[in-house]
Amino acid sequence: MFMNCFRQASNAVINALANVAANIQGSLELMNLLTSILELFIQLGLKAKDASDKSTKNALKVNNYLN
Repeated sequence: MFMNCFRQASNAVINALANVAANIQGSLELMNLLTSILELFIQLGLKAKDASDKSTKNALKVNNYLN
């Protein structure tokens, strides 16, 4: 059930991007769209890395406190 929610979100995103791509006029618009999408994915990756690092630090603090 948990994964189905992601599949539905993925399909919604794919459909939205397909609709946007179908209405793009010219290569400049396409490059602007692709650049924006790339920037968003980079931001998502950096935020995920920060969250992972913070989680690891907190787990180490708890582990050190318990020992």
